Amino acid sequence: MWDVANRRAIVPADSDYRLTLTTIQDLARVVDEALGFEDEWPEVGGITGSSTTSSEIIRIAESIRENLEAGKLATSWTPMLPEFPHLNFDMDWAVFSEQVIAEIMKGGLQGAWDVSDEWNKLLPDLKLTTLGEFLTRYWKSPS
Repeated sequence: MWDVANRRAIVPADSDYRLTLTTIQDLARVVDEALGFEDEWPEVGGITGSSTTSSEIIRIAESIRENLEAGKLATSWTPMLPEFPHLNFDMDWAVFSEQVIAEIMKGGLQGAWDVSDEWNKLLPDLKLTTLGEFLTRYWKSPS
């Protein structure tokens, strides 16, 4: 839903939603630390790299991609999910992709992507990658 490279995104018009983003590398670091954690593990064990909103991702991407023109964030495109030619799916891939993205956004509006931070609190010295750091590393315009 956020195509930083092409400077476009799809966000619900009437609302914003919270979501939690954590890199796989940070997840692995927390698992490594948790395996050696000697106190009682929490019943719910969320990990939060960055807790943000759908519109904040766009604001961060705009600040990183200096040539991004404000106002060109309409839903004039559909992010295409990767096709798997070895699977014999008889479907319109564009329609399927649009349905998946819509379901992801509906889940976001219902809080499905907002993860708790129990492990962050138990491992306060473990610095996880922020959304800004991640986007800067992978999408910053070359100087």
